[in-house]
Amino acid sequence: MSAIFENYKVEFYSLQTALETAISSLSLSSIDDEEGHVIGGLAQTLKAASTETNNEGEIEDSLAEMEQLVRRMDLEARSVGGNDAKQMKILRDCKAKAQELKANAREAKERRAQTASRAQLFASSSGGGGGGTGPAMLSSSNSGGEQDRRREQNSALDSMMKNTARIEQTGERIRESKGRLIETEDLGAAILQDLHRQRETIVESRESLRGADDTLSTSRKILQTMSRRAQQNKLLFYGVVTVLVITILTVAYKKLNG
Repeated sequence: MSAIFENYKVEFYSLQTALETAISSLSLSSIDDEEGHVIGGLAQTLKAASTETNNEGEIEDSLAEMEQLVRRMDLEARSVGGNDAKQMKILRDCKAKAQELKANAREAKERRAQTASRAQLFASSSGGGGGGTGPAMLSSSNSGGEQDRRREQNSALDSMMKNTARIEQTGERIRESKGRLIETEDLGAAILQDLHRQRETIVESRESLRGADDTLSTSRKILQTMSRRAQQNKLLFYGVVTVLVITILTVAYKKLNG
């Protein structure tokens, strides 16, 4: 395992602990706020809304930082060829944990949004529900109006919760698209690095082939020189044999005629 990957792993575990604490705190605050506005602690619930919004922003920033850290770990693992089984197992575990934390954060934010919506509805119902007692017919009329108002408020709450859920889903899709774009960019960078290494390999191979071609050219010249010398030696041999034959024939002829 490389030292760079080891540093990434330590940083990931530290960030994981901080995220788990923040998400747990957000979930517990949502439960406490839900119980608080039921038993009369509505003011405290509304007062804590801005603080929890800041916590949600910090969680989002930490999740984005974790995604970038996981991508750096992936690139580091690929840079060494992916041959370290232990390193690849840690990378898979970190990816799974990042997805789990992202899902937990999304659930905590949805629960927080629902709690805030119910708190606002409870506040409007509490504010509009006060009134003195009157005649029976007026009381009956006020009761019917109150029921209609509550139905309208429930309908508005449902619509608001649906809109909130749609906004959260849209934001999640945007974040996922951004993550895919970043992953595509990282993959493109890795491919470019591979192509650069392949280009260097091809250039080195070309240089080797050029050197081999020069060696072959030198060898061809040597072979041509040897071939010319062999032809010259052959012609010289044939000349010597011819002179010897002529000499022998001449001597034999003179002896026969003498």
